[in-house]
Amino acid sequence: MALIGLTVTAGCVRFGYDPDRARSEAKPDASRDDAGMVGGDAGKDGAADGDGAIDHDATLGQMDANVPDAGGSDAMTSDDTGSPNEAGMDDAGPTDSGQDGDDDDEEKEPDAGRSPTCLERDDALFCDGFEDADFAKWDYTAIENGTVTRSTDRVRTGEASLRATTGASGQTNYARYGARVFDHQKSGDIWLRYYYFVPSSTTVTTMFSSGLVGEIEPPYFGFSLAIRPDRTDIAVADTMYRSSTPFPRGQWTCVELHVKIDASSGYFEAYFDEELAIKSPNTDTLPDMGYTNVDLGIHYTDPGQGPVVVFVDDVVAGNHRVGCD
Repeated sequence: MALIGLTVTAGCVRFGYDPDRARSEAKPDASRDDAGMVGGDAGKDGAADGDGAIDHDATLGQMDANVPDAGGSDAMTSDDTGSPNEAGMDDAGPTDSGQDGDDDDEEKEPDAGRSPTCLERDDALFCDGFEDADFAKWDYTAIENGTVTRSTDRVRTGEASLRATTGASGQTNYARYGARVFDHQKSGDIWLRYYYFVPSSTTVTTMFSSGLVGEIEPPYFGFSLAIRPDRTDIAVADTMYRSSTPFPRGQWTCVELHVKIDASSGYFEAYFDEELAIKSPNTDTLPDMGYTNVDLGIHYTDPGQGPVVVFVDDVVAGNHRVGCD
């Protein structure tokens, strides 16, 4: 796999959110500041990214606020609009809510209680295979023009997975679950492992992001994986670390996001099926308040991105790499 070329846009605007924007969530405060507020502001300065595209973050401004675009601001650039558009959804045509026609799964709110640790394995702080119908391990949802449901339609292991959808283009959409996993961590390593399935019928017209690791309080610093038509990026504020590696379609892919935390010699990495896809140069990866939350599903979409359907399974987060099962 080819590694990235680094593109940095001017001015680092970290993540923010709009506390007044309505959203569906089990714990309003959590999804709002936690949810992602990583990335929301993250690059909303409107600067163009390396390939001449307008930094969608700019247009996100206030939206971002509530949308965690963990660094994805850039990610939302609409430079890849030339890619052919397909059905966009894997079933019948999606409605604006992001629900496709034959999805019978009911949307469920996460239970207030959650397991404080990953009891299933001793090498992680958090893990979930979505076998519990009440999403008890998760702390909040963040939804805008989309759905996040437990589904038995497509699973990697066990009996269920997380199914996330977003609707028509024209605004920033998102549909994800989030959990407070780390205690404002400011040193060492963080690893987030999850299996991600992007159906071949989901067309990436501009960009959407998936997994996120970030800080839950202002200034909401963090990083996410951004999926574009012909490549994948690690999005951090208004900086995009790029690869020439497209995200696999129509198959379960093991995604590992890793950050080495340091104020000057830290770095971000993304692996697909245990092969390094993207790595940043040494940089400042230390959040003011420390890393706390992980979000999974559809972290956010570029306003130009059409309907998206994805599945998530077998999530593990902690301070050590667990690899792919």
